[in-house]
Amino acid sequence: MKLTLTSGEDAVSVETDSSQTLLASIQAYGWHINAPCGGGGRCGKCIVSVDPADSFSPLDDMERRFVTAESGERLACRTVPIADATIRLPGESAAPASEDAIAKGGSIRIATGGTPAVIVETLDLPLPSISDQRSTLGRIRDESSVESIVLSRDHLQTAAAALEETGRIRLVSDARLRRSIRVDRETEVSDAPVLGVAFDIGTTTVAGYLIDMGRHQLLGTRSEANAQSAYGADVISRISHATAGAPLTTAIREQLSSMIHGLVEGHGEPSDVVAVTIAGNTTMLHFLMDMPTESIARAPFAPLFTEPLFPDAREIALPVHRHASIHLLPGVAAYVGADIVADLLSCGMHEREGVSLLVDIGTNGEIICGGKDGLLACSTAAGPALEGASIRHGSGGIPGAINHVSRSGGELLVETIGGGPARSICGTGLMDALAMLLDDGIVDMSGRMEANADSVDLPDDATALYRERLSEVDGEPA
Repeated sequence: MKLTLTSGEDAVSVETDSSQTLLASIQAYGWHINAPCGGGGRCGKCIVSVDPADSFSPLDDMERRFVTAESGERLACRTVPIADATIRLPGESAAPASEDAIAKGGSIRIATGGTPAVIVETLDLPLPSISDQRSTLGRIRDESSVESIVLSRDHLQTAAAALEETGRIRLVSDARLRRSIRVDRETEVSDAPVLGVAFDIGTTTVAGYLIDMGRHQLLGTRSEANAQSAYGADVISRISHATAGAPLTTAIREQLSSMIHGLVEGHGEPSDVVAVTIAGNTTMLHFLMDMPTESIARAPFAPLFTEPLFPDAREIALPVHRHASIHLLPGVAAYVGADIVADLLSCGMHEREGVSLLVDIGTNGEIICGGKDGLLACSTAAGPALEGASIRHGSGGIPGAINHVSRSGGELLVETIGGGPARSICGTGLMDALAMLLDDGIVDMSGRMEANADSVDLPDDATALYRERLSEVDGEPA
Protein backbone atom coordinates (compact mmCIF):
# COMPACT_ATOMS: atom_id res chain seq x y z
CA MET A 1 0.00 0.00 0.00
CA LYS A 2 1.05 3.62 -0.42
CA LEU A 3 1.35 6.28 2.26
CA THR A 4 1.67 9.95 1.36
CA LEU A 5 3.69 11.76 4.03
CA THR A 6 3.24 15.53 4.17
CA SER A 7 4.76 18.29 6.26
CA GLY A 8 4.23 21.92 5.35
CA GLU A 9 4.73 22.09 1.59
CA ASP A 10 6.78 18.88 1.46
CA ALA A 11 5.18 15.61 0.40
CA VAL A 12 6.51 12.17 -0.47
CA SER A 13 4.96 8.77 -1.22
CA VAL A 14 6.34 5.65 0.44
CA GLU A 15 5.50 1.98 0.04
CA THR A 16 4.63 0.06 3.21
CA ASP A 17 2.51 -2.79 4.53
CA SER A 18 0.63 -3.74 7.67
CA SER A 19 3.68 -5.31 9.27
CA GLN A 20 4.98 -1.98 10.57
CA THR A 21 3.56 1.03 12.36
CA LEU A 22 3.30 4.52 10.93
CA LEU A 23 6.23 5.53 13.14
CA ALA A 24 8.40 2.79 11.63
CA SER A 25 7.40 3.83 8.10
CA ILE A 26 8.20 7.48 8.79
CA GLN A 27 11.55 6.57 10.35
CA ALA A 28 12.41 4.22 7.49
CA TYR A 29 12.05 7.09 5.04
CA GLY A 30 14.39 9.20 7.17
CA TRP A 31 12.00 11.88 8.40
CA HIS A 32 12.17 12.90 12.02
CA ILE A 33 9.13 12.69 14.25
CA ASN A 34 9.06 13.45 17.94
CA ALA A 35 8.89 10.16 19.90
CA PRO A 36 10.49 10.70 23.33
CA CYS A 37 9.39 7.31 24.69
CA GLY A 38 10.91 5.54 21.70
CA GLY A 39 7.60 4.34 20.30
CA GLY A 40 6.34 2.79 23.53
CA GLY A 41 2.99 4.59 23.39
CA ARG A 42 3.55 6.30 26.75
CA CYS A 43 4.31 9.93 25.91
CA GLY A 44 1.65 10.78 23.32
CA LYS A 45 4.08 13.01 21.37
CA CYS A 46 4.05 11.21 17.99
CA ILE A 47 0.55 12.42 17.10
CA VAL A 48 -0.10 12.71 13.33
CA SER A 49 -3.17 13.65 11.31
CA VAL A 50 -4.57 10.87 9.11
CA ASP A 51 -6.95 10.74 6.17
CA PRO A 52 -9.10 8.74 5.69
CA ALA A 53 -9.59 7.50 9.23
CA ASP A 54 -10.77 4.04 8.18
CA SER A 55 -7.46 3.25 6.45
CA PHE A 56 -5.88 2.34 9.79
CA SER A 57 -6.12 -0.17 12.60
CA PRO A 58 -8.69 0.61 15.32
CA LEU A 59 -7.71 2.79 18.28
CA ASP A 60 -6.47 0.83 21.28
CA ASP A 61 -6.78 1.79 24.94
CA MET A 62 -3.31 3.33 25.03
CA GLU A 63 -4.14 5.67 22.14
CA ARG A 64 -7.43 6.74 23.69
CA ARG A 65 -5.47 8.45 26.46
CA PHE A 66 -4.29 11.01 23.90
CA VAL A 67 -6.59 11.08 20.84
CA THR A 68 -10.20 10.36 19.87
CA ALA A 69 -11.67 8.69 16.81
CA GLU A 70 -13.34 11.98 15.82
CA SER A 71 -10.16 14.06 15.96
CA GLY A 72 -8.57 12.65 12.81
CA GLU A 73 -5.37 12.12 14.80
CA ARG A 74 -3.48 8.96 15.73
CA LEU A 75 -0.37 7.95 17.64
CA ALA A 76 2.11 6.97 14.94
CA CYS A 77 3.69 4.34 17.19
CA ARG A 78 0.38 2.52 17.80
CA THR A 79 -1.18 2.77 14.36
CA VAL A 80 -0.87 0.31 11.47
CA PRO A 81 -2.07 1.21 7.94
CA ILE A 82 -4.49 -1.15 6.20
CA ALA A 83 -5.08 0.88 3.00
CA ASP A 84 -3.63 3.83 1.06
CA ALA A 85 -3.74 7.04 3.07
CA THR A 86 -2.26 10.47 3.70
CA ILE A 87 -0.31 11.28 6.87
CA ARG A 88 0.37 14.86 7.92
CA LEU A 89 3.28 15.35 10.31
CA PRO A 90 3.65 18.33 12.66
CA GLY A 91 5.87 20.90 10.97
CA GLU A 92 8.38 21.08 13.79
CA SER A 93 8.80 17.30 13.85
CA ALA A 94 9.08 16.39 10.19
CA ALA A 95 12.79 16.95 9.67
CA PRO A 96 15.86 17.83 11.72
CA ALA A 97 15.91 21.52 12.54
CA SER A 98 18.95 22.82 10.67
CA GLU A 99 20.47 26.25 10.99
CA ASP A 100 23.61 27.85 9.67
CA ALA A 101 25.15 30.66 11.72
CA ILE A 102 28.11 31.87 9.73
CA ALA A 103 30.72 33.92 11.56
CA LYS A 104 33.19 34.67 8.79
CA GLY A 105 36.45 36.14 9.91
CA GLY A 106 35.76 35.44 13.57
CA SER A 107 38.54 34.06 15.69
CA ILE A 108 38.30 30.88 17.72
CA ARG A 109 40.27 29.78 20.73
CA ILE A 110 41.40 26.23 20.14
CA ALA A 111 42.02 24.37 23.41
CA THR A 112 44.68 21.83 22.58
CA GLY A 113 45.99 20.82 25.98
CA GLY A 114 49.51 20.88 24.51
CA THR A 115 50.60 20.16 20.96
CA PRO A 116 47.78 20.54 18.37
CA ALA A 117 46.66 17.26 16.81
CA VAL A 118 46.98 18.75 13.31
CA ILE A 119 49.75 21.18 12.37
CA VAL A 120 49.67 23.39 9.27
CA GLU A 121 53.02 24.91 8.33
CA THR A 122 54.58 26.46 5.25
CA LEU A 123 58.15 25.23 4.67
CA ASP A 124 60.84 26.84 2.52
CA LEU A 125 63.06 23.88 1.65
CA PRO A 126 66.71 24.59 0.77
CA LEU A 127 67.46 23.46 -2.77
CA PRO A 128 69.88 20.52 -3.23
CA SER A 129 73.50 21.30 -4.07
CA ILE A 130 76.88 19.58 -4.21
CA SER A 131 77.46 20.67 -0.64
CA ASP A 132 73.92 19.76 0.49
CA GLN A 133 72.90 16.32 -0.73
CA ARG A 134 70.22 15.59 1.86
CA SER A 135 67.19 13.64 0.71
CA THR A 136 63.88 15.41 0.15
CA LEU A 137 62.43 13.68 3.21
CA GLY A 138 65.49 14.73 5.22
CA ARG A 139 65.02 18.37 4.23
CA ILE A 140 61.36 18.23 5.28
CA ARG A 141 62.20 16.60 8.61
CA ASP A 142 64.82 19.24 9.32
CA GLU A 143 62.38 22.09 8.61
CA SER A 144 59.15 20.67 10.06
CA SER A 145 58.09 21.16 13.67
CA VAL A 146 56.85 17.55 13.71
CA GLU A 147 59.74 15.38 14.80
CA SER A 148 60.66 12.43 12.49
CA ILE A 149 57.62 12.97 10.29
CA VAL A 150 56.80 10.28 7.72
CA LEU A 151 55.46 11.18 4.25
CA SER A 152 53.43 8.93 2.01
CA ARG A 153 54.79 8.10 -1.44
CA ASP A 154 52.45 10.59 -3.14
CA HIS A 155 53.30 13.37 -0.69
CA LEU A 156 57.01 12.77 -1.08
CA GLN A 157 56.69 13.01 -4.86
CA THR A 158 54.75 16.28 -4.54
CA ALA A 159 57.48 17.71 -2.30
CA ALA A 160 60.20 16.56 -4.72
CA ALA A 161 58.41 18.34 -7.59
CA ALA A 162 58.23 21.50 -5.46
CA LEU A 163 62.00 21.35 -4.97
CA GLU A 164 62.41 21.65 -8.73
CA GLU A 165 60.34 24.85 -8.65
CA THR A 166 60.63 27.12 -5.61
CA GLY A 167 61.08 24.69 -2.75
CA ARG A 168 58.03 26.03 -0.89
CA ILE A 169 55.36 23.62 0.34
CA ARG A 170 52.51 23.68 2.82
CA LEU A 171 52.66 20.61 5.02
CA VAL A 172 49.57 19.43 6.88
CA SER A 173 50.53 16.75 9.36
CA ASP A 174 49.11 14.61 12.13
CA ALA A 175 51.39 15.46 15.06
CA ARG A 176 50.17 12.50 17.09
CA LEU A 177 50.97 9.88 14.44
CA ARG A 178 53.87 11.94 12.99
CA ARG A 179 52.65 11.47 9.43
CA SER A 180 51.67 13.75 6.59
CA ILE A 181 48.02 14.34 5.83
CA ARG A 182 48.47 16.61 2.83
CA VAL A 183 51.26 18.37 0.93
CA ASP A 184 50.51 21.45 -1.22
CA ARG A 185 52.96 23.04 -3.64
CA GLU A 186 53.49 26.80 -3.57
CA THR A 187 51.00 27.46 -6.38
CA GLU A 188 48.32 25.73 -4.33
CA VAL A 189 49.15 27.13 -0.91
CA SER A 190 46.93 30.20 -1.14
CA ASP A 191 44.04 28.45 -2.90
CA ALA A 192 43.53 25.08 -1.22
CA PRO A 193 41.63 25.45 2.08
CA VAL A 194 42.73 23.50 5.12
CA LEU A 195 39.55 22.79 7.05
CA GLY A 196 38.75 21.18 10.38
CA VAL A 197 35.39 20.17 11.83
CA ALA A 198 34.39 19.80 15.48
CA PHE A 199 31.21 17.99 16.54
CA ASP A 200 29.33 17.80 19.82
CA ILE A 201 26.97 14.83 19.61
CA GLY A 202 24.30 15.48 22.21
CA THR A 203 21.36 13.21 22.91
CA THR A 204 18.97 15.91 21.67
CA THR A 205 21.13 18.13 19.45
CA VAL A 206 24.19 17.69 17.25
CA ALA A 207 26.31 20.82 16.82
CA GLY A 208 29.05 21.21 14.21
CA TYR A 209 31.76 23.85 13.76
CA LEU A 210 33.88 24.53 10.67
CA ILE A 211 37.37 25.87 11.33
CA ASP A 212 40.10 27.26 9.08
CA MET A 213 43.00 25.24 10.44
CA GLY A 214 45.67 27.52 9.01
CA ARG A 215 44.24 30.77 10.39
CA HIS A 216 42.45 29.36 13.48
CA GLN A 217 39.22 31.04 12.39
CA LEU A 218 35.65 29.89 12.89
CA LEU A 219 34.02 29.80 9.45
CA GLY A 220 30.57 28.50 10.31
CA THR A 221 28.35 26.52 12.64
CA ARG A 222 25.46 24.15 12.14
CA SER A 223 22.97 22.66 14.60
CA GLU A 224 20.48 19.85 14.04
CA ALA A 225 18.18 17.68 16.11
CA ASN A 226 19.88 14.33 16.69
CA ALA A 227 18.58 11.97 14.01
CA GLN A 228 18.42 9.19 16.62
CA SER A 229 15.65 10.98 18.54
CA ALA A 230 13.07 8.97 16.63
CA TYR A 231 14.21 6.05 18.78
CA GLY A 232 13.61 7.81 22.09
CA ALA A 233 14.46 11.05 23.87
CA ASP A 234 16.80 9.42 26.39
CA VAL A 235 19.81 7.14 26.09
CA ILE A 236 18.12 4.20 27.83
CA SER A 237 15.34 4.08 25.21
CA ARG A 238 17.91 4.26 22.42
CA ILE A 239 20.06 1.55 23.93
CA SER A 240 16.97 -0.67 24.04
CA HIS A 241 16.24 0.02 20.37
CA ALA A 242 19.87 -0.51 19.38
CA THR A 243 19.90 -3.85 21.17
CA ALA A 244 16.83 -4.82 19.14
CA GLY A 245 18.65 -3.94 15.91
CA ALA A 246 17.58 -0.34 15.23
CA PRO A 247 20.09 1.55 13.01
CA LEU A 248 21.35 4.03 15.63
CA THR A 249 24.91 3.91 14.25
CA THR A 250 23.80 4.47 10.66
CA ALA A 251 21.61 7.39 11.73
CA ILE A 252 24.40 9.35 13.44
CA ARG A 253 27.05 8.58 10.81
CA GLU A 254 24.77 9.70 7.99
CA GLN A 255 23.88 12.84 9.94
CA LEU A 256 27.52 13.79 10.53
CA SER A 257 28.28 13.22 6.84
CA SER A 258 25.36 15.42 5.82
CA MET A 259 26.43 18.14 8.25
CA ILE A 260 29.99 18.09 6.88
CA HIS A 261 28.63 18.68 3.36
CA GLY A 262 26.52 21.56 4.67
CA LEU A 263 29.33 23.12 6.70
CA VAL A 264 31.91 23.16 3.90
CA GLU A 265 29.56 24.55 1.25
CA GLY A 266 31.08 27.80 0.01
CA HIS A 267 34.40 27.07 1.72
CA GLY A 268 35.66 24.00 -0.11
CA GLU A 269 34.93 20.31 -0.45
CA PRO A 270 34.50 17.60 2.22
CA SER A 271 37.89 16.23 1.12
CA ASP A 272 39.45 19.52 2.29
CA VAL A 273 38.60 18.55 5.88
CA VAL A 274 41.84 17.25 7.41
CA ALA A 275 40.84 17.12 11.09
CA VAL A 276 37.67 16.02 12.88
CA THR A 277 37.31 16.29 16.66
CA ILE A 278 34.23 14.72 18.24
CA ALA A 279 32.83 15.15 21.74
CA GLY A 280 29.64 13.69 23.10
CA ASN A 281 28.23 11.69 25.95
CA THR A 282 29.51 8.15 26.36
CA THR A 283 26.50 6.45 24.79
CA MET A 284 26.54 8.68 21.71
CA LEU A 285 30.21 7.90 21.08
CA HIS A 286 29.53 4.17 21.46
CA PHE A 287 26.78 4.44 18.84
CA LEU A 288 29.14 6.31 16.51
CA MET A 289 31.75 3.57 16.85
CA ASP A 290 29.10 0.83 16.44
CA MET A 291 29.96 -0.66 19.83
CA PRO A 292 27.52 -2.45 22.18
CA THR A 293 25.83 -0.18 24.70
CA GLU A 294 23.93 -2.63 26.91
CA SER A 295 26.51 -2.40 29.70
CA ILE A 296 25.92 1.36 29.98
CA ALA A 297 22.23 0.81 30.81
CA ARG A 298 22.68 -1.66 33.68
CA ALA A 299 24.74 -1.89 36.85
CA PRO A 300 27.65 -1.55 37.29
CA PHE A 301 27.37 0.81 34.25
CA ALA A 302 30.75 -0.02 32.70
CA PRO A 303 31.20 1.29 29.13
CA LEU A 304 33.48 -0.37 26.59
CA PHE A 305 35.67 2.72 26.47
CA THR A 306 36.08 6.17 27.96
CA GLU A 307 39.61 6.62 26.62
CA PRO A 308 40.32 8.79 23.53
CA LEU A 309 39.94 6.98 20.22
CA PHE A 310 41.51 7.77 16.85
CA PRO A 311 39.53 5.89 14.18
CA ASP A 312 40.20 6.03 10.47
CA ALA A 313 37.78 8.25 8.56
CA ARG A 314 36.64 5.25 6.52
CA GLU A 315 35.94 3.30 9.70
CA ILE A 316 33.15 5.71 10.67
CA ALA A 317 32.17 6.53 7.06
CA LEU A 318 32.95 10.27 7.06
CA PRO A 319 33.43 12.00 3.66
CA VAL A 320 36.63 13.82 4.65
CA HIS A 321 40.25 13.64 3.48
CA ARG A 322 41.32 9.99 3.42
CA HIS A 323 44.27 10.72 5.73
CA ALA A 324 42.31 13.06 8.03
CA SER A 325 43.04 13.02 11.75
CA ILE A 326 39.92 11.80 13.62
CA HIS A 327 39.89 12.30 17.39
CA LEU A 328 37.15 11.19 19.80
CA LEU A 329 37.73 12.99 23.09
CA PRO A 330 37.94 10.96 26.31
CA GLY A 331 35.11 10.67 28.80
CA VAL A 332 35.12 9.85 32.51
CA ALA A 333 32.36 7.29 33.08
CA ALA A 334 29.13 5.93 31.61
CA TYR A 335 27.25 9.16 32.36
CA VAL A 336 30.09 11.69 32.57
CA GLY A 337 31.12 12.00 28.95
CA ALA A 338 33.54 13.66 26.59
CA ASP A 339 31.22 16.65 26.23
CA ILE A 340 31.92 17.97 29.71
CA VAL A 341 35.59 17.00 29.35
CA ALA A 342 35.66 19.36 26.35
CA ASP A 343 34.02 22.05 28.53
CA LEU A 344 36.67 21.47 31.16
CA LEU A 345 39.58 21.78 28.71
CA SER A 346 38.08 24.89 27.16
CA CYS A 347 37.56 26.82 30.40
CA GLY A 348 40.73 25.50 32.07
CA MET A 349 39.23 25.14 35.55
CA HIS A 350 41.39 22.06 36.15
CA GLU A 351 44.40 24.40 36.21
CA ARG A 352 42.90 27.02 38.56
CA GLU A 353 43.48 27.62 42.23
CA GLY A 354 40.47 27.30 44.53
CA VAL A 355 37.15 25.68 43.74
CA SER A 356 35.06 26.29 40.61
CA LEU A 357 31.76 24.78 39.51
CA LEU A 358 31.08 23.73 35.91
CA VAL A 359 27.52 22.81 34.90
CA ASP A 360 26.58 21.30 31.51
CA ILE A 361 22.79 21.17 31.24
CA GLY A 362 21.66 18.89 28.45
CA THR A 363 19.49 15.81 28.13
CA ASN A 364 22.08 14.36 30.50
CA GLY A 365 23.12 17.07 32.98
CA GLU A 366 26.68 16.95 34.32
CA ILE A 367 28.44 18.90 37.06
CA ILE A 368 32.15 19.11 37.83
CA CYS A 369 33.41 20.78 41.01
CA GLY A 370 37.01 21.49 42.00
CA GLY A 371 40.24 22.89 40.65
CA LYS A 372 43.90 22.06 40.17
CA ASP A 373 43.99 20.01 43.38
CA GLY A 374 41.25 17.63 42.26
CA LEU A 375 37.84 17.35 40.60
CA LEU A 376 34.56 15.65 41.48
CA ALA A 377 31.88 14.90 38.87
CA CYS A 378 28.26 13.74 38.91
CA SER A 379 25.38 13.54 36.43
CA THR A 380 21.60 13.38 36.28
CA ALA A 381 18.80 13.14 33.70
CA ALA A 382 18.11 16.85 33.09
CA GLY A 383 16.47 16.71 29.66
CA PRO A 384 13.07 15.30 30.65
CA ALA A 385 12.72 18.06 33.25
CA LEU A 386 13.68 20.90 30.90
CA GLU A 387 12.36 19.68 27.55
CA GLY A 388 8.93 18.37 28.55
CA ALA A 389 9.53 14.79 27.46
CA SER A 390 7.32 13.35 30.22
CA ILE A 391 4.74 16.15 30.23
CA ARG A 392 1.46 15.53 28.36
CA HIS A 393 1.67 18.78 26.40
CA GLY A 394 5.41 19.27 26.91
CA SER A 395 7.86 20.01 24.11
CA GLY A 396 11.25 21.51 23.39
CA GLY A 397 11.70 25.18 22.59
CA ILE A 398 9.62 25.20 19.40
CA PRO A 399 7.35 27.93 17.96
CA GLY A 400 4.09 28.01 19.90
CA ALA A 401 5.58 26.52 23.09
CA ILE A 402 4.67 28.39 26.28
CA ASN A 403 7.98 29.69 27.64
CA HIS A 404 6.82 32.14 30.34
CA VAL A 405 3.96 31.94 32.83
CA SER A 406 3.07 34.51 35.49
CA ARG A 407 0.10 36.02 37.31
CA SER A 408 -0.90 39.64 37.63
CA GLY A 409 -3.66 39.76 40.22
CA GLY A 410 -6.42 37.52 38.92
CA GLU A 411 -5.06 37.50 35.38
CA LEU A 412 -2.93 34.62 34.06
CA LEU A 413 -0.15 35.87 31.75
CA VAL A 414 1.27 33.44 29.19
CA GLU A 415 3.96 34.03 26.56
CA THR A 416 4.82 31.69 23.70
CA ILE A 417 7.91 31.31 21.54
CA GLY A 418 7.20 33.33 18.40
CA GLY A 419 4.20 35.05 19.95
CA GLY A 420 1.60 32.78 18.30
CA PRO A 421 -1.14 30.63 19.83
CA ALA A 422 -0.08 28.20 22.53
CA ARG A 423 0.54 24.66 21.22
CA SER A 424 2.64 23.13 24.02
CA ILE A 425 4.78 24.05 27.01
CA CYS A 426 8.60 23.88 27.21
CA GLY A 427 11.01 23.77 30.14
CA THR A 428 11.09 27.47 31.03
CA GLY A 429 7.29 27.62 30.93
CA LEU A 430 7.10 24.60 33.25
CA MET A 431 9.52 26.20 35.71
CA ASP A 432 7.59 29.48 35.65
CA ALA A 433 4.28 27.71 36.19
CA LEU A 434 5.67 25.61 39.03
CA ALA A 435 7.19 28.68 40.71
CA MET A 436 3.82 30.47 40.53
CA LEU A 437 1.95 27.46 41.94
CA LEU A 438 4.48 27.15 44.77
CA ASP A 439 4.20 30.85 45.63
CA ASP A 440 0.40 30.63 45.71
CA GLY A 441 0.30 27.38 47.73
CA ILE A 442 -1.32 25.21 45.05
CA VAL A 443 1.81 23.00 45.07
CA ASP A 444 3.47 22.24 48.40
CA MET A 445 7.15 21.62 49.09
CA SER A 446 6.72 17.87 48.56
CA GLY A 447 5.45 18.49 45.02
CA ARG A 448 1.85 17.56 45.85
CA MET A 449 -0.75 19.57 43.93
CA GLU A 450 -4.05 20.66 45.46
CA ALA A 451 -7.13 20.15 43.28
CA ASN A 452 -9.52 22.35 45.30
CA ALA A 453 -8.89 26.09 45.40
CA ASP A 454 -11.16 26.51 48.46
CA SER A 455 -8.89 24.29 50.56
CA VAL A 456 -5.85 26.51 50.01
CA ASP A 457 -5.10 29.83 51.73
CA LEU A 458 -4.79 31.73 48.46
CA PRO A 459 -4.07 35.42 47.93
CA ASP A 460 -7.44 37.18 47.60
CA ASP A 461 -6.84 38.19 43.99
CA ALA A 462 -5.97 34.63 42.93
CA THR A 463 -8.98 32.69 44.24
CA ALA A 464 -11.20 33.19 41.21
CA LEU A 465 -8.36 32.39 38.79
CA TYR A 466 -7.66 29.00 40.38
CA ARG A 467 -11.33 28.10 40.85
CA GLU A 468 -11.73 28.38 37.07
CA ARG A 469 -8.66 26.33 36.21
CA LEU A 470 -8.09 23.60 38.82
CA SER A 471 -9.47 20.26 37.71
CA GLU A 472 -8.58 16.58 37.45
CA VAL A 473 -7.04 14.59 34.59
CA ASP A 474 -6.96 10.79 34.83
CA GLY A 475 -7.94 11.13 38.49
CA GLU A 476 -5.04 13.44 39.34
CA PRO A 477 -5.05 17.20 40.13
CA ALA A 478 -4.31 19.38 37.12
